[in-house]
Amino acid sequence: AYLINKNLFQGRLVNVQVEESSELTRGKTVVDWLGVTSRAHNCNVITEVDHVNFFIMLKKELSKLI
Repeated sequence: AYLINKNLFQGRLVNVQVEESSELTRGKTVVDWLGVTSRAHNCNVITEVDHVNFFIMLKKELSKLI
């Protein structure tokens, strides 16, 4: 859906890392919302969706399969 209509989504460009070294949290996705790591932003994390228009678009696209 994002590739079809990016205007349906709101988000923030932040740094996201996957924990690799901790035995307790290995595989956990860590989002630096506050910029405390000073790492370069590498991911646009979606925080809001225009759900009404999303489902209108989804219904329209799925109807093409029939």
